[in-house]
Amino acid sequence: MRGLWDARNSLRRRLLVFVLWSLTALGLVGCLAEERTVYVAGVAQQAESAQFGGRWSTGIQVFNQDDAQPNLGTVRFYRVDGTEVATESVTIPANGSATLFGPTLPVPLEFAGSATVRAQRPVKVIANALVSGAGAASSYGGWAVPAKTIYAPRLWRAGDAGSVIQIVNATALPVKRVAISFRGYDPQAATDVWSNNAPVPPRGSLEVVLSSRSRLGVSEWLGSATISADENIVVVVHEGRPGQLASYN
Repeated sequence: MRGLWDARNSLRRRLLVFVLWSLTALGLVGCLAEERTVYVAGVAQQAESAQFGGRWSTGIQVFNQDDAQPNLGTVRFYRVDGTEVATESVTIPANGSATLFGPTLPVPLEFAGSATVRAQRPVKVIANALVSGAGAASSYGGWAVPAKTIYAPRLWRAGDAGSVIQIVNATALPVKRVAISFRGYDPQAATDVWSNNAPVPPRGSLEVVLSSRSRLGVSEWLGSATISADENIVVVVHEGRPGQLASYN
């Protein structure tokens, strides 16, 4: 019986190794990672938005994935130059959420920048953007895994309207190089390459407005972009015109 028990245990171990190997080969192991640090790009508090009209405000909602225990988290807010402007501690009930918006978002008026959420247990984070006076709103998720190369599958430009790319340095080191390679869906469409003129400070951010990219042509342009940097970054893309807004990451 002992030999049969050992054989079964050996078979279980081999099966477990095979399952983990299969998940790794399929690229699914990352989906099992616990998200205890999440980065949120494009955070604002009544900041003027010339591209979309009105004033831009963002709400951050943090969901506790633990359905049995409360979760403690810390949300830090950074200006575009990387300076920390506020810190907020949140207690999130089991299988519940905590929301920071308007008077509970602890940043000054006309703030623009990003945020980092750190929690004791796994969380999911969503940002909700509202452009007051323009009747526009959108939602987008937080980033749990920053990267040095990020792809933006849909970008648009038409005169003074189009996409806005917001890029955040997710590291404690300066990002010396950021490059964006634009390619049109139509092989005959214009292409363009953008690069930063100055390093992006730690936790700092920058914005690339496609309506200012004259090299993409004067008519409507549709395409995609590859965004690369020498340190890990996170990205959110907003698209629209006054009164219209959509976002993704």
